[in-house]
Amino acid sequence: MSEGEFDRIIRKIAEMDLVNEAMREAGTVSEADYKAYQANRGELIEALDEARGVTDVSYQMFRDALDNDAACDVLVELKNGMHPHDPLRNDAVKDLRSVGCYSKSSKRRRR
Repeated sequence: MSEGEFDRIIRKIAEMDLVNEAMREAGTVSEADYKAYQANRGELIEALDEARGVTDVSYQMFRDALDNDAACDVLVELKNGMHPHDPLRNDAVKDLRSVGCYSKSSKRRRR
């Protein structure tokens, strides 16, 4: 899979994310359906990474750690392990900030 094909698929996933988030905010999709979408999205991204032979940390791996209350040092290391050009790396940075993780030595806030 070429970088161009990967980028096109990731952009399409990002568009779907926006639509799904808007539907969630409008109340037209249940929380269970939204979580199912997120899980399927993670599996799709991992499959894309496998197809590309990527050994970098996936966003799903980062999210799993975030959702399981990992400390800032762990989360920052996982974010740093993501491919520098991975468009989802920006999402990881936003996620870090949302829980107060600005560096490895930050103390994580609970959501």
